[in-house]
Amino acid sequence: MCTPIWRDGQIWAIMTFVSPQAQVFDEHSIALCKRVASLLGHALDKLDVKQRIECLQEQEAQRARHDVLTGLPNRLALTEYLPQALARAQRHGTSVAVGLIDLDGFKHVNDTYGHEAGDRLLQQLGQSLQALLRQTDYVARLGGDEFVVVFEGLTTTQATEQVEIVLNTLHTAVEKPFAVTPEASATVGMTLGLALYPQDGGDIEHLLKRADMAMYHAKQNKKTREKWWFLANDLADGTSDSHVS
Repeated sequence: MCTPIWRDGQIWAIMTFVSPQAQVFDEHSIALCKRVASLLGHALDKLDVKQRIECLQEQEAQRARHDVLTGLPNRLALTEYLPQALARAQRHGTSVAVGLIDLDGFKHVNDTYGHEAGDRLLQQLGQSLQALLRQTDYVARLGGDEFVVVFEGLTTTQATEQVEIVLNTLHTAVEKPFAVTPEASATVGMTLGLALYPQDGGDIEHLLKRADMAMYHAKQNKKTREKWWFLANDLADGTSDSHVS
């Protein structure tokens, strides 16, 4: 005898029961076979529902940790990533660089072309930053026009030199105009403050604060600075005011 197995409202398979003996399937055994097929169908439906729920949970977790506008990791993702990065550095005896980026001239873009144009610029910039970083590097958007970059696997005695090579490449992300409207392009610059682990601090909060202080110092001295980035370790003694975004 044959009985269908229903899955998600459709026939998924046909279950066939065969016996070497003739006339073996009576009313009771037929009902039992149909019951087995029905239970299997219900079990498959439950499996499908469970898999859909797990998929939705994964998608929700992904959305919760990524910036809606740029698709980059967000602040939550960064707070989960940084402890792991520092732990890896501690195990391997290497350094980590944490850089806080703030855009120069972004407000002018919003004021001139509108916030939608500013959003387009941020989307393009996010893609450029991600494309220019190494596989071991990390970039997240904190919000507004602020981003954080993290560089791992640095040799402690040569961390600054190694980071400078990456930063020179990273700056190309803003060296060409961004198409912000069908008719117009806009340019922005970048300012970055950089803190090193373990040289500038042993915990995330302190590193981010030091990077923020270095970034603010570079912003304040934009007209006279030699580079677009500034090391927290080079801050003058007594420099304690940090920029709060």
